[in-house]
Amino acid sequence: NGTERVIIAIEDLVPNLPLLETKSTGFEVARLFSEIPGLRIPHMLERTREGLVRCSFTRVSKVPISVLFMALGVTSDKQMMEFLSTDQRLLEDVLVNLEAVKEVASPEDALDKIGREMRLGQGKEYRVQRVQNVIDQFLLPHLGTTFDSRGEKARFIGKLAERLLFYHQGVVPADDK
Repeated sequence: NGTERVIIAIEDLVPNLPLLETKSTGFEVARLFSEIPGLRIPHMLERTREGLVRCSFTRVSKVPISVLFMALGVTSDKQMMEFLSTDQRLLEDVLVNLEAVKEVASPEDALDKIGREMRLGQGKEYRVQRVQNVIDQFLLPHLGTTFDSRGEKARFIGKLAERLLFYHQGVVPADDK
């Protein structure tokens, strides 16, 4: 008679909290929904069989984190190692990830590489500017959406990648949704 009520069950992940799990394909992943009022962006870090950690968010798909570090302004191998992990148990995986950035010489080259992966047309200047905007606005927006928040974003990605690598080794358990 129109007085009935319906309960709908919804499964949703907690915003701004990374969860570690193994996908059906066998890859270990860290998933995160970065959320600010009016904006919710899914992020995923995955470890390949070779040990390379790749990041996906918005239109950016499977970019090696060392290239992402370079795009965020982390230019030295030493600084990348500090952001990833200084733990000796992860040394081999960290070195695999540092090798992925060897063909990228500067932050501008890293931004251009990401732009080419996103299939952005136009010239290099346009691609670089567009990727800078995407990184500032859509990469971990809960940490900030300005140029000044890039260092904090790099640290967060590094710690999340470290946790993912420890999960692969069995040191850290999978998260319970």
